[in-house]
Amino acid sequence: MTAPAGATQGVDRDFSRMLAWRYALFLLAFFALIAVMAVAERLVPGVPEAMRAAGLAKTPHAMLSRGVAVIRGGTLIINLPGSLKGATESLEVILPALPHALGKLRGSPADCGT
Repeated sequence: MTAPAGATQGVDRDFSRMLAWRYALFLLAFFALIAVMAVAERLVPGVPEAMRAAGLAKTPHAMLSRGVAVIRGGTLIINLPGSLKGATESLEVILPALPHALGKLRGSPADCGT
């Protein structure tokens, strides 16, 4: 079975454009990561680890996440996935721990096991 004449005309060009666009989005996310890392004073590796672990339960693509969490001064900066779905699912995972994390940033003496 062959495609009708002209059916694939422009497909290679359009596919290349799509790849270029996806690569540009990948680069934007990469540079966002670089910007966050440039201002980091300390890393908070457990946050992106939790986001990736939860994402991997749903898709193998989660391992490609460039998520990072850092502290600068008294601010917790979390780099979420670029898709709305990924960001929403990641927030669902980390939101329960954020009040404790923010309390620790403010100097709370509460034990992390409570």
